[in-house]
This record gives sequence, C-alpha cells and structure tokens, in this order.
Amino acid sequence: MSARPCLHLRDRVRRLAAMFGVRATSALKAALSAPANALIDAATHLPRRVQGIVRRDFSIGARFLPYEPDADAWVLPLSDGPPPGRALPVPPQELWLGYGRTPEEYLANGKRDVDKMQEVLAKADVELAACPRILDLGCGAGRMLRWLDAGEREIWGADVSGPHIMWCQGHLSPPYRFLTSTSCPHLPFESRHFDLIYAGSLFTHISDLVETWLLEIRRLLKPGAAAYVTIHDEHTLRALDRFRERPLARRLNAEPPARQFWKRPFGMFTLRRGFNALVFYDDRFIRTSWGRLFDVVSITPEAYDLQSAVVLRRRDS
Repeated sequence: MSARPCLHLRDRVRRLAAMFGVRATSALKAALSAPANALIDAATHLPRRVQGIVRRDFSIGARFLPYEPDADAWVLPLSDGPPPGRALPVPPQELWLGYGRTPEEYLANGKRDVDKMQEVLAKADVELAACPRILDLGCGAGRMLRWLDAGEREIWGADVSGPHIMWCQGHLSPPYRFLTSTSCPHLPFESRHFDLIYAGSLFTHISDLVETWLLEIRRLLKPGAAAYVTIHDEHTLRALDRFRERPLARRLNAEPPARQFWKRPFGMFTLRRGFNALVFYDDRFIRTSWGRLFDVVSITPEAYDLQSAVVLRRRDS
C-alpha cells in the first residue's frame, strides 16, 4: 500500500471516529486489526448514529418506518376487526398526518377525497364501485380506504409506516387488508392483479426511482385498468399564491432553491430527498414522460386539496 492511500485511510477513520464518539487512535487500530467488528464494538451510541445516517442517505437499501422502533420486544393484541354494523374506529390523532384537527374533520377529509376520486374516475369511464380489486398505495391509517365498500371486494392498503399499518391491521381488518411496504419499488402481488390503484399525496414525496414505481404500478394493473395519482404541479403553485398562509406556501417562499426552480420553466423539481421530499411537476412533463408508460387520460387541478389528480390507464398491448 502506498503512503498516500494510507493517509487517506487514516483521515477517513479519524472522521468516522469523530462521528461515532471514539478516539481516533484506538479506532484506527481497531479498523486495521478487525475492520468491522472492532470499530462497531468500540463505538458509543452507534445504533442511533447509524440510523441517522441511513435515514439521511436514501440510496441505502429499501426502507420503512418500523413499529415501536426503539423496542426490542412488543406485542399486538388479538383482533377480529370492527364488530358488524358498528362504525369503524378513528385512529389516534398522532396517525392523522395533518388531515384535520378533530375526528369529524379527519373523517370528512377522507370522504371528500374519495368522492372527488370517484367523480374524476367516472369522467375517465372508470366505475369505482365496479372495481373488485383495489390498492390504496400510501394508505396511512386508512383515511380514504375506510370509505370504500368492501363487500366481496379485495381492498388492500400499503404504507411504509409500520405504526399506521399495525393500527389498521388491528382495527380495520377485516374487511380490509394491509401490508407494510418499503421504499423499494416492488410490491408482493402477482402481475395484473388490480383493477384500480390509487395514491393520494404519495408521488408528491417520491423524488427518486419515480419511473420504477410507475412501472411497478403498471405491472400490477390489469390491461386497460386505471391508476389515480395526485401530484404537486404548476396549478398547485398558482393556488399557493392565493393561499400564502399555508405551511407549504411559506416553506416554498423560504427556500431559495424552490424560488429558483419554480420561477423559470421546469419539468420536475424536488426539495430534499427521501421520505421528506417535496416534489413538483409540470403537466407537460407528466404527459410526455409518464405518457411513455401509460395513457395519460386526464389531469384535474385541485382534486385533492391543492394537488392535481392524474388518471393513468394501462395500455392493452
């Protein structure tokens, strides 16, 4: 090994040592004598530090938000789902994701978004009530899904948040079905399984692997079936000019990259990465880029609060 690479190695180990709270000298010896185990054994607060690094680096593997992340053991109560004829329970407020300040407002928001989705899909010749297999991608605590009549239908909810899915499995299943997904663009269903997939305010937070997620949705849809996806677009930006008190409007105006991006022509831009990303599209970009994978049937402004709704149809070929 030449002297220069060795210096680089020492510098890297010292930086790692400073990050993990161990002495540089002992860390260097540990790294050289047993590169993996010794450094890990010597480091203090390593798990928490590593978790922080992994959360910030979106390129590290498939990720999700685990249930009880700080617990080594946990339990779920046995549940048979809601009693027949009884109203579905409302999740605790910490699972509302900002949709409402009261239980009544939270429920009303979900009903409103499902009614609007039904209206937009009907204009695209998709009858929501006639879809026997539906996937709510990014379902949260079932805010929208709970308003779909299960009956004999197969209705799934998927989300990367373990706490949300665990609550749904304990309180809304049956009749609905749930799974914890990951940031990896793959879902554990057979190809051509669903008649409808919808994603409310999901692609507003996916900054990487967008096309791969779209291809996965296409794989899961039956030929001719539809997807309903909401996005931030130029209509959203114009609407935020009218509602400058909104947290999103204040955030956009406070971040120089956002002002720089949206004040000139753009196809897509994102603020930050990972689960905290905020993604914006131009509709022409949607029709051109996404149109290579689907038929873009319609783009409806302000269909999901200030977000636009995009109806995509899988081509028969």
